[in-house]
Amino acid sequence: MRPAPKLNLHGTAPAGSTLTVPLKLSGAAAAAGQVAALTVNVSYDSGRTWKPLTVTTDAKGARSVSVKHPATAKAVSFRVDLKDKGGNTVRETITNAYRLAP
Repeated sequence: MRPAPKLNLHGTAPAGSTLTVPLKLSGAAAAAGQVAALTVNVSYDSGRTWKPLTVTTDAKGARSVSVKHPATAKAVSFRVDLKDKGGNTVRETITNAYRLAP
């Protein structure tokens, strides 16, 4: 699983804005109906503290999270926990997944 935000040409998003971040699944969990649990947390301090995000699924099965960037934050980190119907689990932490610009 990896977040796939649409960033500007400099690889940044605006601080103080909200960005919808698509979640790209791979492997066995990518097949329809195979995700048992998916949680995403965000950090704006390189992983010292985490806040839960709400995962949404559209009519076509695509998942995303809406990330509200604080005006003073410099970067966004994600921690994703995934469990598939086969009982397989994975935790992925991406520190400083993308930068924020004023």
